[in-house]
Amino acid sequence: QHNTTSLLLSVGESVFNPPENLHGSISGNSIELIWDTPEPGQADLVAYRIYRNEIYYATVDMSGNQKFTDGQLDYATYSYKVTAEYDNPAGESNPSNEVIITISSDSKPDLTIRNAVVFPTYLDPGGVVSISCDLLNIGNTQAGYSHLRLFLSKNDVLDYADQSLAYGSMDPIDPGSSINITGADLAIPENLTPGDWFVFFVADADEEVSESIEDNNIETIQIGVASKRPDLVITSIYLIRNYANPGDNMRLTLFIYNDGLGVTAPSKASFYLSEDEYLDEQDVFLNDITVKKMTGGELIFKNNYVTIPSNTIRKQYYLIAYIDVYQSVAETNEDNNTFAIPITVGSSGVDLNDISGHFSVYPVPAYDQVFFKYEGPVQGRSVFSIYDQLGREIYSDQIELSGFWTNRLDVSAWQKGFYYVKIMIGDKQFVSSFIKL
Repeated sequence: QHNTTSLLLSVGESVFNPPENLHGSISGNSIELIWDTPEPGQADLVAYRIYRNEIYYATVDMSGNQKFTDGQLDYATYSYKVTAEYDNPAGESNPSNEVIITISSDSKPDLTIRNAVVFPTYLDPGGVVSISCDLLNIGNTQAGYSHLRLFLSKNDVLDYADQSLAYGSMDPIDPGSSINITGADLAIPENLTPGDWFVFFVADADEEVSESIEDNNIETIQIGVASKRPDLVITSIYLIRNYANPGDNMRLTLFIYNDGLGVTAPSKASFYLSEDEYLDEQDVFLNDITVKKMTGGELIFKNNYVTIPSNTIRKQYYLIAYIDVYQSVAETNEDNNTFAIPITVGSSGVDLNDISGHFSVYPVPAYDQVFFKYEGPVQGRSVFSIYDQLGREIYSDQIELSGFWTNRLDVSAWQKGFYYVKIMIGDKQFVSSFIKL
């Protein structure tokens, strides 16, 4: 036995097209609506449905000639939409454009803004935006000539200090009618402070129209303005060993990222030995290195050695790196230039040379798979982790070193770049690396 069903598929024009160009006007305490017939479709138009304040209100049959009068209304603001009702197949269209009208004892127009859009909403200083909005007259008499103005403000309150962005002259608008306004390539000033800004759309900005309501003329859109300054950040420090004896050298790799848009001047990165993770005047300066100019979004790494002073007491410390220590670079954020990592001064308890001499990563470069192998004397519970070049952990596993250990990872979906492998035994670590192409 075969179970079958049939389904009507429509190709081309929509089946249920909506009414078009809805308009409203006021006559006494009544609102008269008129609209145009929908574009022809594949269904039979049988009636129109009126929605008032988003609720179904009335049906108009085809003899109504695209008109409807809503009478004996109280003083209030009313919104209307019209849909088309169809048969063969049966269904209802999307709504028409919206009409908003206020009935008041005060025979005046009332201008307001709806559907304001700014695109894009995040951009650089000096960038350009496109805007659009609808200017509506929801009053009961015609609104005369007026001006629409756009302003930029650092807060959500419009005042005299805000910057003018654009303006336009508006033609008279009948009650219940609207004008769609668009603008392209509006330039954002070059000197804007980075951060959040607000674009104000202001109807009747010059107060040329006497309105029944004067405090509903504004709509606001929030945008973000980026910084063209650089922003130097230390993303991570990798140590071959995180312990040393007094007088020993420690080899490290410092990763520096320009998180801003601007190009830096050459700068210095300095290293300190500290009893806590906060840099202060009590910390011991170790050395510094020169960092080249960096473009926006650039990541670099610098290799360095630091020497633990011979008179250092054996205990836990922090190695602190400070980028742009002499403040040669004007940055977006001057409070994110340090990075601290714990180290131990004294005996390690585990000789990680016993790992480094017997640990291998291959192939280098890697493409789809990467293999890890250890054959050596060190044994114990360990943590095997992999980090990307921004210092983010992307893989971690508990392993048992017992003379021989292997692992294989599928890296085919990983991004191209440098990856760092860390093996932790207690509070000691060994670091290796590989490249993914």
